[in-house]
Parts: sequence; C-alpha cells; structure tokens
Amino acid sequence: VSSNDNDGATGGYDNTHEIILLSQRRRVMMRIYACEAMCLLGNPRGGLGYLKGGKKDVELGREVGQMIKVLSSSTGGYGQQQHSKSNVNVNVLVLKASLHLSIAGANAMNGNLMVGKEIAQNCIQSKTSSEITTLSKQTLLYCLLSEGKKV
Repeated sequence: VSSNDNDGATGGYDNTHEIILLSQRRRVMMRIYACEAMCLLGNPRGGLGYLKGGKKDVELGREVGQMIKVLSSSTGGYGQQQHSKSNVNVNVLVLKASLHLSIAGANAMNGNLMVGKEIAQNCIQSKTSSEITTLSKQTLLYCLLSEGKKV
C-alpha cells in the first residue's frame, strides 16, 4: 500500500490543514443552502439564523465576515488536489456572491427591502457570473415589486 492510497476519509489530502479548511468551507456552503431552503419554505428569519450559525447574539455582518474569510482561504480545490490559482479565485468570487445573494434574498423576504435591494445591486455590479447576475436581478425585481414600484 503506497502513501497515496489514503483516499478514504481524507479525500486524498495529506495535509491536515487542508482537510480542516475544506471541512469549514463545506459547513459555510451548508449554511448558505440552509438559508435558501428556509426562504423557499417561507421562513426567511430562520434562514438568516442559519447564516448567523444559530447564534442569536452574533451580528450578521461579523458572522458573514468570518464566512468570507473561510471561503477566501488558500485551499480551494473542493476535493481536487490539482487546481489553478485563477480557478480558485473565480470559485471564491462566485461563493462570496452566492453568500451575499442569500443574504439579500433572506432580507428581502423578511421585509427588509432596502438591504435586499442594495445587496442585490452590488451582486449585479460585481458581474461574477451570468447565473449570479440573473439571480441578483430576480432578487432586485422582487424588492421593487414588493415596494409597489412598477417595473
């Protein structure tokens, strides 16, 4: 058995630090997906709670800062040992935009239309990906229609 045959629990990673970062990223992504799911189920306040990590006393901005720090960490292959730095940077930008878009949608559905609208506009301006831009436009449209503005 060679030293490269340890693909079981570690996914082929030999470096414990990389495994920890990958696990932290997966937890951040789980929180983003949970927020989106709660919003789809009609509970945007619960979705924002997932983004706070279930901590009631924590300010959302601070927790989002921590999540962005995790997403921006140096390891970024999502299970791939071989990856280029430019692909990692693009992945990180898309993940950050997805996080911000989840926050925008949850705030908009929770009645905080100004915050939702502002974050959605920032996501549109970032031009991260066509999918993010489309979803951002939909969130912005939701905010405008909820305010009663004709589009």
